[in-house]
Amino acid sequence: MKTKKETYYKVLVKGRSCHGGDMKWPLPTRAKSRWEPGAWIDYNEPCIICEKGLHVTTAPFSWYKIDCDVYEAEIGRVFGRENDKLVTNKVRLIRPVPHPKWWTNTLAFIASIKNVAWFSNGELGEHPKIKLFPTRDAAGDAAWAAAGESMMRLTADFNVAQKHRDHMSLRWSVWTAGYGVYCDVNGVLYCYRKP
Repeated sequence: MKTKKETYYKVLVKGRSCHGGDMKWPLPTRAKSRWEPGAWIDYNEPCIICEKGLHVTTAPFSWYKIDCDVYEAEIGRVFGRENDKLVTNKVRLIRPVPHPKWWTNTLAFIASIKNVAWFSNGELGEHPKIKLFPTRDAAGDAAWAAAGESMMRLTADFNVAQKHRDHMSLRWSVWTAGYGVYCDVNGVLYCYRKP
C-alpha cells in the first residue's frame, strides 16, 4: 500500500516566526504566473522538537493567528515529530497558501464588531422569538422564571445545522440593533435595553 506524501506548512506573521522566536523568513516571490520559492534556511546545530531547529506543521489551521500567512514548505531531514509539528534542519517556503473561507469570514466578523451600535436601542422590530424587557435584570428574572435553570455552551463544530445558524443570526441582529441578549429559553431570546 502506497502512503500519501505529506504536505508541510509554515505559519508566519508579517514574514516572521510567530510561535516561539521571531526569525524573518525568505518568502517566495511572484514570477509572472508562478511562484519562485524563497531561499533555503539551514540549521546546523542539533534539532530538538519544540526547542531547537526549524519547525513546520502538517496542520496549519492549528497554528493560525490574526494577521498570519501560510506557506507551503519544502523541508530537509525530519529530526522529531509531535503530532502535526515537525523539526527539521532545512526549510524553504514554496508558495503562499490561500486562507479558507471560514477564516476570512471570521476576520470579517471580528472587523465588523467595531461598527455595532452597542445599546443604542435602535429599531429591533417585532419577532416571535424575541422578548424585549426594559432592563437586563428584568430579562434575567423573566428568563429564570421561564427556564428555571440556564446553561451556556460553546461549540467549535463547523458542521452546524441551519436552524442553529438562523438562531445565531437572530441573536446577532439583536446586538446590532443596539440591544442586549440576556439568554435564550426554548428558542425565545430574552433581551433588554441599555442599562
